[in-house]
Amino acid sequence: MLWIEVDRTSQIPIIRQVYQQLRDKILKGELVSGEKIPGSRELASHLHISRNVILEAYHMLLLEGYIITKPNVGTFISEGTLLRQNILSSPQKTDDNEILLDQSNLDRIDFRSGIPALDLLPLKKWSHIKSQVYLDSSYNIFGYTHPKGCLALRNSICKYLLRIRGLSCHPEQVVITSGSIQSFSILSNLLLKNNDIYIIEDPLHIEIKKTFAFNNPNCYSIPVDQEGLQTQLLPSTLNPKFIFITPSHQYPLGEVLPVQRRIELIEYARSKNCYIVEDDYDSEFHYMGAPVSTLYELAPDSVIYVGTFSKILFPALRIGYIILPPILVDSFCEYKKRSDYFTSVVDQITLSQFIDQMFLDRHVHKMRKIYLQRRNALIESLNSSFGSSVTIHGESTGLHLIASFKDVQFTEDLVSFIALQGLKIHPVWLHSSFKNFQKNSIIIGYSHLNHQLINKGIKLLKESLTTWHLGPPYTSLK
Repeated sequence: MLWIEVDRTSQIPIIRQVYQQLRDKILKGELVSGEKIPGSRELASHLHISRNVILEAYHMLLLEGYIITKPNVGTFISEGTLLRQNILSSPQKTDDNEILLDQSNLDRIDFRSGIPALDLLPLKKWSHIKSQVYLDSSYNIFGYTHPKGCLALRNSICKYLLRIRGLSCHPEQVVITSGSIQSFSILSNLLLKNNDIYIIEDPLHIEIKKTFAFNNPNCYSIPVDQEGLQTQLLPSTLNPKFIFITPSHQYPLGEVLPVQRRIELIEYARSKNCYIVEDDYDSEFHYMGAPVSTLYELAPDSVIYVGTFSKILFPALRIGYIILPPILVDSFCEYKKRSDYFTSVVDQITLSQFIDQMFLDRHVHKMRKIYLQRRNALIESLNSSFGSSVTIHGESTGLHLIASFKDVQFTEDLVSFIALQGLKIHPVWLHSSFKNFQKNSIIIGYSHLNHQLINKGIKLLKESLTTWHLGPPYTSLK
């Protein structure tokens, strides 16, 4: 008699249990082609279950071709039902990003950059607007829409950018995406062919580099200095398809590209008939004077502007946007259509109303004050703990700053050691293509950390460096 187990406490229906066990025995060859299987009454009696359960399981196997019936003879295993089994490899190690909410990981302080203060989101306002969208909108919002995105949101973004950044554009140039990474991915597919070359600044966020390299690895890196991209190093012998840059707040170093270099960059792009891709990822949060103007304002014919709401609201929203020259809009939308068709309509309309009712402006204004306080707390803690042994730069804008330490090399071993002490740090060199690039510098994101966690994190950093026996000046740190 067949060995089949029935678990009456399982959430899987008994019919399904019988079917799956018989199917698996057939696929593995434990029940071979041509072999007769027990009758329904016999198997039901053996398992102490209803005959109807067996009949239904047999019926499922019959429909899928695992068994055949011969009138007045019996039920048999069909031909060609043996499936060779492959041995699965062991699962890979879980990535850090997959365990952000793991309880065992909550005590670790992470100086990761670009994370907004999620505990301070205006969720009541957001939820109220979203509820009203569900209740008051036409049923059409639950259907398909154009890959370009909702016109209402594109209009709202244009007004917002004019108000906040002084940037003037038309809604027909705006395409809604699922965030900056999708914008970059579609752009690289759209603009690059097999042997085409593109230019990036170095260092540059490693995830952006990987996004471009996934489609085309032929990048030409130009190092940045204290004034951003070194435009004098732009290659005269190459014909790039685009130049990627973060001019308002270079990532990760935080430098601002001056107007002289902006003009040189624009003139170079025009001479090469290529585009400039401007990533304006966190410029809403400026702490020293007025915000820096966009590159797009100087040359809307040559610049593709990319923005996101991940930094000013929350990453899970998955809404970004891109401002394109009119000639690229239709082609970009076609790629977007093949990617995910369109971004959530309900969230787009909610965001549109959130912007139009000035809630986004108020939230940005509020968070700018809070992030300034957290930035100042971080600077004070660094100076108090390390004194003249630390140099701080890139702190005028955004959600992170750079701290450079004397006589420290943040090697992989040191980074791992510090992680074991409960602190995750992010060296600048991870984002550079050049060997030994600023091994003494780390990126410290502070926007998602309150004052207590900031001070605790810097204390852990100091203790870790001291324990690592780096020698002066750290062995004498007070």
